[in-house]
Amino acid sequence: MLIEKPKRDLRLEGSIYNYAVYAMIHPNVIKMWPQNQGFATGVTLSLNERESVFQGAVALVIIQVIMISLVIWEMFNSIKIVPPADFVIMIPRIIASFFMHANLQGEIKNGLRTMKYVVHHPFAFRKFDPDYDEKQKDEDDEDEDLIDEDVRNDGLYIRVSYAFFLGFFQTSIGILLEVMSIYYLCSKDSFRLILMSYATMASIAAFDDLYSKSLLEHPLHDIVGRKFCTTYRRSMKF
Repeated sequence: MLIEKPKRDLRLEGSIYNYAVYAMIHPNVIKMWPQNQGFATGVTLSLNERESVFQGAVALVIIQVIMISLVIWEMFNSIKIVPPADFVIMIPRIIASFFMHANLQGEIKNGLRTMKYVVHHPFAFRKFDPDYDEKQKDEDDEDEDLIDEDVRNDGLYIRVSYAFFLGFFQTSIGILLEVMSIYYLCSKDSFRLILMSYATMASIAAFDDLYSKSLLEHPLHDIVGRKFCTTYRRSMKF
């Protein structure tokens, strides 16, 4: 029996991770996307804008990894799970854990879809060089086309790896924060401390959204919520 897998589109969320992946896609690929079907088209990014968004995503990964490492170090050294003295304390623990999961499940799914998109569309991440692309528009010689193919694929594996690891880090950080938040919340035995701990972990999880919102008047803000054009390559057989 042949069962079609549900099509789950990758959308441009208001996250610096999504911004960076979109900025790494070659403009000629985006120009081939349909214009009137809700796809993330109609935005022109300069080379500097693309590089700045990617560098911001890398900086954010480093910041989040440092913050999470510090929290883990504190957990292993001074934080222990405390059994609740009263059953009532379990209520805010469960509620805070639920809301943390609600905040992070979108990040985890988005990272997974980003990795899948990169694996299925590796050639969309070819190097973008405005001067070279404009120069080669009218080249028709076959030998030159062969050489151009090698030039266009120069550094492709590295760029695909960068895009893949952006999704990987987004998912990994989300899963790690979920586990840490449960442990962290279970170490508090008062309602006030549970709220403070939840706010601390939620702020670390929201770094990527806060960073993207700080990019005032950035062109990518205009296409948030639109889809990446995805090619579905397989179905499931049972």
